[in-house]
Amino acid sequence: MTYIYVRASSLANHFMRIIIPVVFVVCYFVYGCSNPDRVVVKDVAIEEVEEDSVNEPPPPPPVLKVAAYLLYKDNTASKFDVLNDKSKALWNTIIGEGDAEKPSEKIKLVITGTVDSIHLMVKNGKKLVLDKKNLVLAGNMEFVIRDTGCEDVAVTIFRNTKTLLKDTIAMRCGE
Repeated sequence: MTYIYVRASSLANHFMRIIIPVVFVVCYFVYGCSNPDRVVVKDVAIEEVEEDSVNEPPPPPPVLKVAAYLLYKDNTASKFDVLNDKSKALWNTIIGEGDAEKPSEKIKLVITGTVDSIHLMVKNGKKLVLDKKNLVLAGNMEFVIRDTGCEDVAVTIFRNTKTLLKDTIAMRCGE
């Protein structure tokens, strides 16, 4: 006669690993199927929605393109954008040095886009030289900033309380 010895603890563990999940699943289905608070759909109808009542998506965010060019004393403009091309050395532009090519004491600021209610601020050094509020932009707008060449020119554009652009044209003078 052969005897098989099985430890009671391993048999109990095996039994518990099988029985507990089975009891849990049975209780879940019994309670879930007998719940009096379940939702019952009685009538279903399809209604057509009028086109006027459809909410339209919000308008896309405003798209602005801002560029700035040196205006030379002979009334021509630089071929490079001094606001967006930071590789240009704007050193002593009033006498045509650095990458200026010719003497310049003015900047032409060109704003392109379709946006309403914008606020444009331009500072030449610490001096506020342009402060235009509630501008309606539909296409191109050009502004000329005078007496530039030795101090940074800061350009900021707001719409409501959101800043759309904040950039600086770094200009220096010296020997």
